Amino acid sequence: MFTRLKTLTLLSCAIFSLAACASSSQLYNSATQTTYTLEDGLKNMPNTGFILLGETHHQEDIQEAQGEFIDKAVQVHALEDNYTVAWEFLNYPDQQKLESKFALYKEGQLSLVDMLEPFFGKNADRHAVYEPLFESAAKAGGKMVATNAPRAWKSQIVKGGLSGLDPQYIPANMERGPKEYFERFEAVMGGHAPADQLENYFLAQSYADAVMAKSLVDLSEGNITFMAVGHFHTDFDHGLPFYLKKLTNKPVVHVRMVDFKGLSVEEREKFLQEDATYGAVAPWILIVNP
Repeated sequence: MFTRLKTLTLLSCAIFSLAACASSSQLYNSATQTTYTLEDGLKNMPNTGFILLGETHHQEDIQEAQGEFIDKAVQVHALEDNYTVAWEFLNYPDQQKLESKFALYKEGQLSLVDMLEPFFGKNADRHAVYEPLFESAAKAGGKMVATNAPRAWKSQIVKGGLSGLDPQYIPANMERGPKEYFERFEAVMGGHAPADQLENYFLAQSYADAVMAKSLVDLSEGNITFMAVGHFHTDFDHGLPFYLKKLTNKPVVHVRMVDFKGLSVEEREKFLQEDATYGAVAPWILIVNP
């Protein structure tokens, strides 16, 4: 099934009209305050390294735009059989199982929900909205990578700090996140955690970012890795980008995804403006439904 899709993906824009291949998303460069078409924006990005797609979870238009972004990047940078797609919701100890199930998915022997059932059980269908992400990995020969740590490990940190977790599960790059990250984390938690436990919650957050960064470096193959991850982990480059840049000399490009549908002109302009304290939310912003 995906062999045919792969061929169609690579040939479609050469066969059909430009209008048929036009993207509905735009890329905004925060430094130059320039808006590009998706294709032109991608041409201004490195053709190697890591691209972190800071998303809003389970929003159909956002996940559709992720697939569109990866498909277009594969075309622009000629990445056929030479890229990786990574996902926050899968845990790195399950990588071997993921590769086995993903191979069956690519061959059309499993639906996405069936493929995800061993990882999420009866909740697998909740993640069907991520089909564009998996299709983008499958149809042009990409590798699919699991990046996170199991929830049980992070829960142990919440309960007892880092000392509450078996040292074998703590990567060498683990450190407490930067103070600006903690400031934002504290504001978002806003009373959801007791004051005396807030530090452990933040250590668990930092741990997740450190683990995901190490997984990306250890498991990625090809010229570019695309990572779908909740935007709080990437906003202002405080979380995952902070850890990943310490582990690699390859370019790390952070793209914040935002759906402009339903937003007023004032709300759109405000989102593109720099924060008075932390600066631009990301070097690049992928505007969905501009």
